[in-house]
Amino acid sequence: MNHKSYGEAIAEGNYSNIIKWSKIGYCPITATTETDIWSYGATTPIIPLIVTAATMRIKTNNAADAATTLFGPTTADGAAGANLTSLVDADVNFSTVEVGDCIILDKSGTCPSWGYVSDITNKATGTLGVIGGWSCGGGSGGRSYIILDQNVAAKTGAQAVYIGGLDSNYVQQSEICLTNGAGPGYTATIKTWYRINEFRIISLGTNLKSVDYIALCDGTSATIYYTYITAGYTRARNQQYTVPAGKTLWVTQWNAGYGFTGVTAKPDYCRLFTHANQYSSPDNSISFRTVQSSGVNIWYPYSEMLLSQSTQSIIFEEPTKLSQKVTLKVAGYASAAGFVTSVLRGYITTP
Repeated sequence: MNHKSYGEAIAEGNYSNIIKWSKIGYCPITATTETDIWSYGATTPIIPLIVTAATMRIKTNNAADAATTLFGPTTADGAAGANLTSLVDADVNFSTVEVGDCIILDKSGTCPSWGYVSDITNKATGTLGVIGGWSCGGGSGGRSYIILDQNVAAKTGAQAVYIGGLDSNYVQQSEICLTNGAGPGYTATIKTWYRINEFRIISLGTNLKSVDYIALCDGTSATIYYTYITAGYTRARNQQYTVPAGKTLWVTQWNAGYGFTGVTAKPDYCRLFTHANQYSSPDNSISFRTVQSSGVNIWYPYSEMLLSQSTQSIIFEEPTKLSQKVTLKVAGYASAAGFVTSVLRGYITTP
């Protein structure tokens, strides 16, 4: 009989109160400077923590990374929850819509969602098929929608990004923002943000990747970045994560690598470590956040590895337990400039 492991069962969604979790990181790490593992680490070694919840801005730097809206914002037909795999707006002729165009629902609503056009057979009478349904489930009925042109020749890059994170009460929220091209170009968020846990492109032009960098920056200072997508990529590789209110994070696996170009006379190394603003007693009976004041934390290491032109994988027989509102990140110190990749995996539980 083939018995599934606990991790496999979680990945398959077999538990109602447990979901799988992963966090990827990449950093062009500089020499002899402690650096958080994120794509912008060579320029800003430490990922800033937002001190006060506020609106943010999406910053783009190339005309090709800009949204082209075909329709909307307007409201789809149908009762709430209707049209699980379609968009219906009977009084609209979707004549310019093509297969592959992106439909965004309630981009700043309670559950922003998106899907991709798969069937245009009835577009003249206001119906578009959506492959696989909507990203957060449910239907398009009664929801505000925007349709982006993913086939326009001049806009080959990113057209919309998805933000996932926490509000000032550490409650999970999400938002979709359209990109605004060169200048640099900026698009302000509607929601206020206190922690950023996810940042990725959801609508792309013909290149299927960003043309230049895309940053989520401070609402008043364009030089403060909270997360960052490198030019030519589709997702922020940022290993800072804050556990939502009412949740517990269990880290079960860590894979990491370090390499550098050229040949040196000595074996250069990179020391990587996970750390969090949480104190845990040896028996885990006492655990609390180590936040001395707003934006000032004591970071305690939880695991560590040493690499030299190598990769390493650790399976934690005793998972690292991190409580609600705690922030976890991976950082490193290298004897020579190089490149770090890192992946953390585990699961999140709801009591």
